[in-house]
Amino acid sequence: VLSETIAKGIEITNGPEASETVKFIVMFNKFFDCLNVDNYCEGVKKRNSFKEPYRSPNDFCLKWLVEEFIPFIDSWEKSVNDRVGFDKEEKAKMKLSKETNLGVRFTGESI
Repeated sequence: VLSETIAKGIEITNGPEASETVKFIVMFNKFFDCLNVDNYCEGVKKRNSFKEPYRSPNDFCLKWLVEEFIPFIDSWEKSVNDRVGFDKEEKAKMKLSKETNLGVRFTGESI
């Protein structure tokens, strides 16, 4: 469900209206790819640098997790919290659950 193929399909069928949904799908697809490396060649074969194995503390995926993914989660949460006209319960439905948010952050930062 959270794949580039789905993101492209949503983008083609819904246009700019779905840009934030597309961004969410793309970001989480990359996040999962960073965590789902199962051999040394997959990233090269699939031309997907997010599927490259970790070889040093300066690897591309590690930097991406800290410099782009976690800030994306922060920005998303802040944008929902800053919305006017919605109560706390409605805003909670627009974000990751507290447990999922914590798990994603913990995983991204601990890698």
